[in-house]
Amino acid sequence: MGKIWIFEDKYFLRLWIAQIFSQFSDKFLMAALMIAVSNITSTNISVSSLMVAFALPSVIIAPFVGVFLDKMDRKVILITINVLRSLLSIALVFFLNNLFAIYLYSFLIASLIVIFAPAEFAMIPKTASTKNLPAANSLFNVTWVMSFILGFAAISPVVLFFGIKIAVLFAAISYLVASFVSSILPNDRPHPDIKTCSFKKALFDSFSYIKSSKLIQVLILQQSIATSLMGMVSVLAVGYVREVLHLSEANFSIIVVPAGLGMVIGSLIIGHIKANAFKNSVIVRVGILFASFCLILMSIFTQIFIIPIISFFLGISNALVNIPIQSMIQKVVKESFRGRVFSILNMFISFTSTFPILFTGGLADMFGVRICFLVLGVLTSSLYFSMKSVALEADSVG
Repeated sequence: MGKIWIFEDKYFLRLWIAQIFSQFSDKFLMAALMIAVSNITSTNISVSSLMVAFALPSVIIAPFVGVFLDKMDRKVILITINVLRSLLSIALVFFLNNLFAIYLYSFLIASLIVIFAPAEFAMIPKTASTKNLPAANSLFNVTWVMSFILGFAAISPVVLFFGIKIAVLFAAISYLVASFVSSILPNDRPHPDIKTCSFKKALFDSFSYIKSSKLIQVLILQQSIATSLMGMVSVLAVGYVREVLHLSEANFSIIVVPAGLGMVIGSLIIGHIKANAFKNSVIVRVGILFASFCLILMSIFTQIFIIPIISFFLGISNALVNIPIQSMIQKVVKESFRGRVFSILNMFISFTSTFPILFTGGLADMFGVRICFLVLGVLTSSLYFSMKSVALEADSVG
């Protein structure tokens, strides 16, 4: 089924190929930078600071970037950003022993991603037909998860056999390939109304537009929390295997990897569900309750053979929430507002990810990892009622 629909939407196929190269480069480079920083300082705080450098641009500049996105051809944005990321990566090769240069590079690359990600996201409904939109989003989600798995898996042998400089150059070449593939996408020129609109008015209109729709507000909230949830689980995983399972911290992959695989399987399930088979709100609410149940189970069970299974189903539930919400946002948001709304969405995702993740470790030290999982489970269940409040409107989204 997947092979048939993706060849029907030839422009989406090109967008997806470009995503493969750019996403893999992002995650591969992140892993390379973590190694470089650790080699320089041999401290955990330096790696945490690297993550902060990656997260800050999304919180600071995302709303303003959205106006810029809606005023330009998004195809040109994708090409330009990939070329800039390649050039910055080539320049970094000469400064891999300089901690400040690595942090500056991380901040600049993350700033470019803040521009790139919503532009790429806005191109999905432009290149995929309406009937194939859920499948397109599931494929994008699978690629995003797999880029994490493969990027972090590939960095060790590449650095071991070729060195970290060659690893960075490899990512730079991959960005150039993504730029070339993006050049054969269709143009996505700005709507005439936004093109002539002032920056200040366009920014004000974007927040007014979101404020006018309770459905969009709920979708942004749920997308942000669902995305940050997996980040918090990843942070807690290290302490969980040490304190609860009484294993070495190096074994935290027994939680993270099954969750990642579950997200892949969940994405494939959503991609094969017919658009009219289940109501949007039903899928999302089932995913929310399922996630809440899995988190609570993580606080109860301590058997090493049960935890990976629970983590796997937690990953599936995350996909059941994320992908239908992504499809609904793309369908319900007017084309002239997509860049701005998606940028604000990315800002909320970064905000709800960065600060909870920063505090999660401290709370776990104070109250214990199992209590944190229990609290996360209870809080997640509250999202069920926010989706229920807009169920009729959500189900009307085609």
